Amino acid sequence: MRTRTLVAVAALLLAIGVTTSSAYAATVAPSLRATGGDHGVTVSWTKAASSGHILSGQTLRGRAKGTSTWTSRALAAGVTTYPWSNLNNGTTYEFQVVARFSNGSTLASSIVAALPRTIWVKVDSGAGTCALTSLGKVFCWGYGKIGLFSTIDVPDTATPRLVALPKAATDVQAGYAYACALLVDATVSCWGSDDYGQLGRGVVSATRFAPGKVANLSGITSISLGWDHACASSNTASWCWGNNGLSAVGGTDLTVPTPRKVASTLDGPIERTDAGVYNTCGLTSMGTPWCWGQGGTYLNGNLSPVTRSDPQAVFGLAEGVSVPSVGFTHVCTLAQFRLLCWGTASAGESGLTGVVAVQEFVRAADPTVPNFVSIDTGLQFTCGISTSAAVWCFGDNGNGNLGTGDFVSGANARRVLLPSTSSFRQISLGRDSACAIDSGGALYCWGYNVTKAVSAASTPSVAVPVPISRKV
Repeated sequence: MRTRTLVAVAALLLAIGVTTSSAYAATVAPSLRATGGDHGVTVSWTKAASSGHILSGQTLRGRAKGTSTWTSRALAAGVTTYPWSNLNNGTTYEFQVVARFSNGSTLASSIVAALPRTIWVKVDSGAGTCALTSLGKVFCWGYGKIGLFSTIDVPDTATPRLVALPKAATDVQAGYAYACALLVDATVSCWGSDDYGQLGRGVVSATRFAPGKVANLSGITSISLGWDHACASSNTASWCWGNNGLSAVGGTDLTVPTPRKVASTLDGPIERTDAGVYNTCGLTSMGTPWCWGQGGTYLNGNLSPVTRSDPQAVFGLAEGVSVPSVGFTHVCTLAQFRLLCWGTASAGESGLTGVVAVQEFVRAADPTVPNFVSIDTGLQFTCGISTSAAVWCFGDNGNGNLGTGDFVSGANARRVLLPSTSSFRQISLGRDSACAIDSGGALYCWGYNVTKAVSAASTPSVAVPVPISRKV
């Protein structure tokens, strides 16, 4: 009997020009999805429909999960996406859309949940680690006793802490015991240890916990921090300051507490820099690489072990390379995605096997090293993001700094044990630690952990990447 009734209804609908499928499809509730972002959630949904009636309006409502009170947003009928901002990161929220029709009826979506979380866009490693969020906020963790949290003498911690900057930041860099941020007004603010004048405030002093403006800088487009010296660049020049014992700043003073303009080269001024431990390298507007500072292991790339206080052209490299990445005893750059290095190679940090301990001139890495889109150098190891968006490392691995789950060093490039489904877009190396950010804003760190720059675990080394909490 039931079957015959359904057949009769279908026949009647067909007789009046309505198919069975279209009759059922005429009433459709909105289908909702919610995606967490930094202090917010983007809610999107499909348009609701009710047979024979016009959609007259919609209400989006949200609440913290576990609470009973909804907050509502009245929306026009045609709206299908809404960014809900000013939410607490780390708190799960629930959302629902209710559609209203001209006859007074309503259709409600199912309730969906989303978790706002910090989207990391930049990370930099030193003795501590600092990272920048998509909202321009800077968080630091690790070595707490040197002002990395811009508060008074706190213990080392693996929990990211907000730095009290005067304005939003566009970049952050971490040195050995200090850090600097490039602010939205194109000025630079630094905090932490100042025993070599590396905070750039015109004097040599003790640790300064609160961020302060670097003197005489404006129009800055990029910054780089070495161990105890720092540099900043505009579109027309570069300046460096801090520890100048081996001329990494330029000139012959032992300390330079006020930014000093880097000498121009035959190819014009240095417009981008990378500061290392005792050396600095940069690119001119023509894209040619120049280096200066300690020369003992041929770090200046000019076939001479002599320390130089002014920029020297890197022998054998023309324009078209990336900004050289300066480690402790080696320097590397990219030319058409291939790794080129000079300096020390004894730990395999240059991606070379069976070579002498010191590279007096630029050498290309072994063919087994992948093509890279970006690289960074640590004390005696190198990591890069390959053209397939995976992270590979090689060199010294005494603190698990290759992220391969073991402590085996070598020049053979090995893929870091990061999620294989993720595409990575930024890598940063500290002394013996490293961090990487994927395309979704997730951050992972590994390696040297004595200052808790990687993990809350009490182990001094962490050989497998650890996700850094985004509940900040």
